[in-house]
Amino acid sequence: MAESEVIRSLFVTLRRSYNGTPWMHKRILHALGLKKRHHCVEKPNNESIRGMLMKVPHLVIVETDKMFYLKRMKEYYEQLVRPPLVVQHAISTATTAGSMPQPVSPFIRHHLNVHVNKGKVDGFAKNWVPKEPSKYLKDIAARERVRALTKGGVYSQHVAHINQEYIKQKSTQYAPRESSRD
Repeated sequence: MAESEVIRSLFVTLRRSYNGTPWMHKRILHALGLKKRHHCVEKPNNESIRGMLMKVPHLVIVETDKMFYLKRMKEYYEQLVRPPLVVQHAISTATTAGSMPQPVSPFIRHHLNVHVNKGKVDGFAKNWVPKEPSKYLKDIAARERVRALTKGGVYSQHVAHINQEYIKQKSTQYAPRESSRD
């Protein structure tokens, strides 16, 4: 090591918990000032500190000041906002001035057909007609329609009388309860 690169301080990080360690290791970590996992302290580079660190190398990470600085700079640059990624979806098969046409693979052609030209995909029926709903669903829809129109005053009183029981059931379900308190 060159004389110009004197290590002035050591950065000690606790990487493992105190749990299950001998009492002497706990005392050493407490003397170093390490309280919790991932807690980092700066200590001077002297023989006593190095001796303490040699007793607990399996519990701590030791970095020099230069290593610590470079790690922090790396983390900083990783968190910076990156320029946006620009994706062009247009596939050009026409030749431009002096360039060769780009071949379209069968895989890309298939996915283009599936997502862009849906009418040309195998198994896609052009004259597809949805199934008619079941009688049960038709009855529910008709009852709900009659109830809504009767409540709104569009249907006559005769139709209202026919659906009176159904409307009474629905109105009692959602009617506010009377309070017994006065």
